[in-house]
Amino acid sequence: MKQIQAGVQIVGHALWLEKHNTVVIADLHLGIEQMFIERGVFLPKSQKNRIKEEIKHIIDQTHPETLIINGDLKHEFGKISRQEWKDTLEILDYIVGMVKKIVLVKGNHDTILEPISKKRGLDLCTHLVIDEFFICHGNKLFDNAALKKSKTIIIGHEHPAMILDDGIRMEKFKCFLVGKYKRKKLIVLPSFNPLFEGTDIEYESALSPYVKGKFKKYVIAKKEIYIFE
Repeated sequence: MKQIQAGVQIVGHALWLEKHNTVVIADLHLGIEQMFIERGVFLPKSQKNRIKEEIKHIIDQTHPETLIINGDLKHEFGKISRQEWKDTLEILDYIVGMVKKIVLVKGNHDTILEPISKKRGLDLCTHLVIDEFFICHGNKLFDNAALKKSKTIIIGHEHPAMILDDGIRMEKFKCFLVGKYKRKKLIVLPSFNPLFEGTDIEYESALSPYVKGKFKKYVIAKKEIYIFE
C-alpha cells in the first residue's frame, strides 16, 4: 500500500478509502478480448481471471464493505455482447461474495448498462458523493452543488501510464495521477484491465477534461510503487 493522503491509499490498481471502508476501481472493459478476436487479433482469454485474482488480492488486504466500479465495466458502446453478459455477471457475482455492496458508476462505454445492473439489483449512478469525495468516471464535467462542496475528485477514463527509460529499453507502466482540478485535489485511477497499458500524458493528449496541468505520478512497477513529481 502507498498513502496518497490521510485515509486514502493505493492498493494494486485500486484506491482504498480507509475511513469509508470503500475500494474504488475503474475501467475493467470486460468483453474487449472478443472485440480483438473478431478483428483477427488472437488473445488468450485469461484477462478475466487476472482481474478476478487482483480483486481478491485487494479485498483480502482491505476487507471493504463497498466496492465502487468507477465507469467502463464493459467495453462495447451500443450493445451488450454475449461475451460481455457472461463476463460482467461472472465478475459481479464473484465480487458479491466478498463485499456487502457494489456500486456501478456509468462511464462512456456504459451507455447500455441498466440491464446488467437491474439483473443483479445493483446501484447505478452517473456520479457518487462520499463525504468530501466526488466520484465520477471523468469523461464529462459536472457542475453541481455536490462537486462544488467536495474537496477531492476521483476519476478513471484516462488510463494513465508513464514511460520509463533505463537507457537500454523503454517500458510503459500504469500509474495513478494526483494533481489539481481548479482548487480541488484530483486523483486519476489507472485502468484495471491488464490489456490497457494506458496513456502517458507527457507525450499524448489527455482524454479527460479534468486532466490539466502538472501531476504527481504513482507508478506501479513489479509490485512496487515509485513516485515521480
